[in-house]
Amino acid sequence: MKRLLFASAALCALGWPAFGVAASGGDVSLGRKETSGSGPDVSLAGDVSRKKPKAEEARPALSYDSFRFQLELQVAGQRRAQMDTLKKIIALGTNDREMPDLIFQYAELAWEESRYLFFEANRKDDDFIKAKNVGDQAGMQKATAEKNDLMTQSGTWQVEAISRYKEIVRRYPKYQRMDEVLYFLGHNLWDQNQEKEALGVYKLLVVRYPQSKYVADAYLAFGEYYFDNSKGQRPPLLKALAAYKKAASFPENKVYLYALYKQGWCHYNLGEFSQALDMFKTVILYADLSSSVTNGNKLKLAKDARKDYVLTYSRDSRLFNPLGAKDNFLKVGGQENYWSMLKGLAGLYFDDGKDKESILTYFQLIKDRPLSPEAPFFQARIVDATMRIGRKNITAKQAQILVQILQQVQQGGMAKTEEEKKELAQAADLAERTLSNLAVTWHNEGKKTRDEETFALD
Repeated sequence: MKRLLFASAALCALGWPAFGVAASGGDVSLGRKETSGSGPDVSLAGDVSRKKPKAEEARPALSYDSFRFQLELQVAGQRRAQMDTLKKIIALGTNDREMPDLIFQYAELAWEESRYLFFEANRKDDDFIKAKNVGDQAGMQKATAEKNDLMTQSGTWQVEAISRYKEIVRRYPKYQRMDEVLYFLGHNLWDQNQEKEALGVYKLLVVRYPQSKYVADAYLAFGEYYFDNSKGQRPPLLKALAAYKKAASFPENKVYLYALYKQGWCHYNLGEFSQALDMFKTVILYADLSSSVTNGNKLKLAKDARKDYVLTYSRDSRLFNPLGAKDNFLKVGGQENYWSMLKGLAGLYFDDGKDKESILTYFQLIKDRPLSPEAPFFQARIVDATMRIGRKNITAKQAQILVQILQQVQQGGMAKTEEEKKELAQAADLAERTLSNLAVTWHNEGKKTRDEETFALD
C-alpha cells in the first residue's frame, strides 16, 4: 500500500477535485475517445474398557464410489452372462418373429458393455495422476496400458453392436421397433466418427418414421453436423438452423432446450445478434420456469446461455447500449445473476478495446457495490481504459479515485471470506501496478516530448 501511495503521490498533488461514481456519482465526459472415562481397576485380569470414538470418526466403512464400483461389477457380470445366453439362442435359431427381438437385446447389451468399458478406461486417468504425483513411472505406464486396453475392448463391443443393428435392418425391414434400431445404429456410428453414414441412417429414420420419438434426436444430429462443419459460412449455418428448428418442434423431447440454445449460436454466427439474444433469453427463462423439475444439464445450459447472452450483448453497442445493460440483465438473469452478467460484459468490453463502453459498465458496478472487494479492480480497469483513450487529465483524476476506493474498501472490512480477501489482495496489487505503470509511462513520454503537461502529471 505504501508503494501504491508513493506511485500516486504526484497524481494526487495535482489538486483537481476527485470526481466519478465513487466520489460524486456524476457522469464523465470522455470525449473522443472429548472426555475419556475411567477404566476398570488395574488389578482385574484384562482391560475391557473402550475409548469413545470421536464424532468425526463415525462414518460408513463403504464409500459411495466403492459401493457404485461393486454394483457396476455385479451388473457387468450379469450383462456378460446374458450376452452369452442370447448368443447361444441366436446361434440355435428361432422364428422370424422372435429373432429380431433377440438380436436387438444382444445389440443393446453390447452397447452397454462398450459404455461400461469406456468409463472404466477413463477411470485409469485417476490412477495415472496418483502415480504421477509421486513420480511413479511404472505406475503411470501401467495406468496408460490398462486404459488403452479397455478402450480397445470398448471399441470392439461397439463394433459388435453396430453389426447387430445392421443385421436387423438388413434381414428384418418390417421389424416393429425399427425406429429404435435406426436411432441406436445412427448413435453408435456417430460415436465411431462415422458421421456421414450416421446421417444416412438418421435420414431413413426421419423419412420412414416421422412420428417416432427419436426424430428430434435425428434432426439434432443434422444440426450438429452442419454447425460443426460450417466454418462460419452462411449456407451450412442456415441448414444447421433449419435442423435445430425441426428438433425444437418436439417440445416434449429431451433435446428441446439444447436445440433452442444452438439456434441462438446459429444466429450469433450469422451476425443476427437480436435473434441470438431472443433465443438465449428463451433458454434462460424456460430453465427458470421449469426449476422444480430442473436437472443438472438444464442448470448448466441456463448458466451457459447467460454467459452467451452477455457475449452477444457486447457485440453491438449501437443496438445494445451499455447504459441499459443493468436493467436488461435484471429482467433476464434476475437479481441473483445480473451482477455476474454485468461483470462479464465489462470484461468483454475491456478486452475488445471498447473503452468507453467498459468505463460506463465498470462505473455501474462500482455504483451498485462501492465497498465490494472487487471495486478497486474495477476502478483500475477504468484507469487503464481512460489511459488508452488518451485523455491524461481524466486518467489522472480516475487514478486519484482508485487510491480512495482502495483505502475505503480496506478500511471498511468488507472482505470477510478467504475468497473476498484474495480478491481484495489481487485488486490492491493491480492498483499498484496500474499506478506505477501510469507514472513510468508518462515520465518516459515527458522525456521524449518535453511536454510540460505530461511532466506535471508524472
